[in-house]
Amino acid sequence: MATTSQSLLIFGSQIAYSEKAVSDIKTTLQNKLSRQWVLDTVAGLPKYWDALAEGLPKVTDTIGSQGRQLLEDLGPWLESNGSKTLGVQGDALPGVVFVPLIVLEQLTEYRRYLQASSTNNNDGGKSDPQAALVASKTPALGFCMGLLGAYGVASAHDLEELDRYGAVAVRLAMLAGALSDAQDTWNPHRTYAWRGQMRSNSRTCGESATASPLKPTSRCSLTRREPWSRSRKGRSEVLL
Repeated sequence: MATTSQSLLIFGSQIAYSEKAVSDIKTTLQNKLSRQWVLDTVAGLPKYWDALAEGLPKVTDTIGSQGRQLLEDLGPWLESNGSKTLGVQGDALPGVVFVPLIVLEQLTEYRRYLQASSTNNNDGGKSDPQAALVASKTPALGFCMGLLGAYGVASAHDLEELDRYGAVAVRLAMLAGALSDAQDTWNPHRTYAWRGQMRSNSRTCGESATASPLKPTSRCSLTRREPWSRSRKGRSEVLL
């Protein structure tokens, strides 16, 4: 009896920030296969910041001018060798650049996967591996910010569309990261640790609490929204 295998494409949630994580992302994005697409996509991000500033000035005003400057610095940083930094002061890279970097990395790794699968087909790379994947009805699943990469892949019927929709996913990641940065200023978060289960912790915080995973450690973000008439709003990071 012939056996068949079914693949599932999984795009994970946002990783925890560290200098090593950012360095690893940079190394991945310098891969020749997707290098030009990455640089072209990054080069267009500042104009979408401008569009955000026009549509939601409260967000960009909260972040300040460093948001756009970081986006402008992304391209030169990716093209540089060695230990050149993005010039961020503090111990964390703002979400406005960190989140799109994560989505860029996921899509770059996906392109490498497509290249490997095309090589295994022994057709000399003549066929479109994305089209072949669509024909095989391979599902894509995303968690948290990984949803954006999954949407880009699932929307693309061929490599040309993968570039197009992948770029859209990166732009959305930049907007989501900017909103997250602004919300961190509006509603500062605190860190707590519990020994109990996540379900009981969420119940304690009320029905408005939602949880999202944060890898690689056993962490999650517990978000609680309270009425605007009260000042106690915010996000708490839970260590399980």
